[in-house]
Amino acid sequence: MRVYVKNIAIAGMITALTVILLYLTVLLQWNTIFLLALAAYLMGTLCYLTTVPQAVAGMTATAILSFLLIPKKTYVFVYLLLAVYVIVFELLCKRRKNGGPIPAAKEWAVKAAVWHALVFAGGILAILLFQLLTGLDDNGGLLGPDPLGCVTYVFDAPAKLSGFLHDLPNIIKLLILLVVADIFWVIFDRAYLYYARFLNLRMNNKRET
Repeated sequence: MRVYVKNIAIAGMITALTVILLYLTVLLQWNTIFLLALAAYLMGTLCYLTTVPQAVAGMTATAILSFLLIPKKTYVFVYLLLAVYVIVFELLCKRRKNGGPIPAAKEWAVKAAVWHALVFAGGILAILLFQLLTGLDDNGGLLGPDPLGCVTYVFDAPAKLSGFLHDLPNIIKLLILLVVADIFWVIFDRAYLYYARFLNLRMNNKRET
């Protein structure tokens, strides 16, 4: 019972901190990517400190509160995609710890499948919600002439990138977006690994003292 109450308290504190970080993405737009990544990393911290179901519950509560409080709703969707990946990362770590080593190729294959599924889901979500979130009823949406443009618009791609992509064929746009997404994936994945190692070391030191 004490462990359960402790986990609930930890989940509440991390959820509150994550909501604050997501709110800061609106105020500090020059640092949006860093804050979104850090908010997702906090869900990994929650998963590490408690359990996977409690991490999922914390992620869901964060998304609901953020959707109600944050003017920029699209940031909540990006946060959810990143947080789901981080929780899968932690699931692999827990399985490795409990069931022995996992071949590196298999682990990367699982992470690659999850990441690309999330990217595809995010793209479809952006296209479907384009008209709803922007209020633009013409020249957009799933059946519009520029569906990939909806993705860059909804997820706040830089103006120069959006302008560069605008005149390219859709297949070229898709390839460029996939390359950018994969580069970001590797950086995001490795950055979380270093974050988790640092956090684990600090926690171990704290327990020793």
